[in-house]
Amino acid sequence: MSMAAYVACRGKRKVNISVIGLGGGGLCSFMHKFIPKSNILGVDIDSEMLKIATEWFGFQQSDRLQAKIQDGLEYIKEAAMNGEQLDAILFDVDSKDSSVGMSCPPRQFLEKAILINVAKLIGDSGLFILNLVLRDHTLRPSVLKNLKDHFETIITCKLDEDLNEIVICCNKKMFTDHLKDACITLNSFFKKHNVSENIVDVDKFMQSLIMQTLSINS
Repeated sequence: MSMAAYVACRGKRKVNISVIGLGGGGLCSFMHKFIPKSNILGVDIDSEMLKIATEWFGFQQSDRLQAKIQDGLEYIKEAAMNGEQLDAILFDVDSKDSSVGMSCPPRQFLEKAILINVAKLIGDSGLFILNLVLRDHTLRPSVLKNLKDHFETIITCKLDEDLNEIVICCNKKMFTDHLKDACITLNSFFKKHNVSENIVDVDKFMQSLIMQTLSINS
């Protein structure tokens, strides 16, 4: 969430965020509630997921939160062709192919054509945030090298108790101080809304970040 806060705290204008993989709608709903200056679109290929999110997880669409039933790959292609600009794109979509050692995202979402379009959509100031889940960790160097071929900055954050690794990409050089400022902003926001404890442990979060370079080690 500190990554989304980074996007939202940079100015007074509303930011546009697309999440590929609606799931139960929890991530989209959270950002809708706690990033008020945002327009959020959740994209999912399965109409049943929207039904489940709405009926079982309290997902509610509004003027700032919308769901779109479409193949995420087609959505990215069409949005890029239409010249759309996004402040952030988040990939949080599972792979259904158990024969591949990557549970998230499906390998098609990391193909060259898709990453080129993602880079177009985020422009010079947006973020591409990827939820990466590898069962076969030998795939990690090639995945990161592939991302590095398309984005100037790659920062990773490994979650302690999960297989998940959050990968943050952008088209310009970005320093971790920007993310630190975002964490502080997020904590301040919640304190203003009567949350006494910090949502993000800033020091721990900063220690978990790794700035990837062309020489990528697994």
